[in-house]
Amino acid sequence: MPGYPGGRVKVGNWVNRQFQLDGLGDSLLLLAAADRADRLDLDHWKAAEIAVNGIATRWQQPDAGIWELDNNWWTHSRLACVAGLRGIAARAAGPQAGQWTALADAIAAEVARTSVHPTGRWQRAPDDPRVDAALLFSAIREEYQPTTRAPSPPGRRSKRNCARTGTSTVTVTTTAPSKKPKGPSPYAGSPCPSLT
Repeated sequence: MPGYPGGRVKVGNWVNRQFQLDGLGDSLLLLAAADRADRLDLDHWKAAEIAVNGIATRWQQPDAGIWELDNNWWTHSRLACVAGLRGIAARAAGPQAGQWTALADAIAAEVARTSVHPTGRWQRAPDDPRVDAALLFSAIREEYQPTTRAPSPPGRRSKRNCARTGTSTVTVTTTAPSKKPKGPSPYAGSPCPSLT
């Protein structure tokens, strides 16, 4: 069958030499979700430790990123690790929880130092001021955001500056889980979803 779009058949794949840091963070998010469902056993916790060690060893190195591009310090990759580390740390017991949270905080601080655009939004990489869709994941996962404020108590509305594009500022509104957002789709024309 022809490849996309009409590509020729290839034997082998250079992707086997790529490193995608974000996969480790995503794995930790899945393991944390499994623990919330009481589905994690000792082998799974060992897998979490391996993923955390991989992040600790490699987060300061360039990676291929979610779209398997040239190696760079992709913002999305590091934010995925922050989310994964915080997710699994919340499920862990003992000193690991604190160590994993501290690693997440160190990565978040470095990404905030190097990858926040002057307008206050995330940019693709320290040397790439563009926005891409992968940066939406941090808002969806409610990871660390460069302009996040403390959340409001349940039942109260608050607005958080999520991203700035061009001349317009986009905000994310959070509400108590029982309330539904009014109006058009929260995704229409906005780089940030409405989180409820």
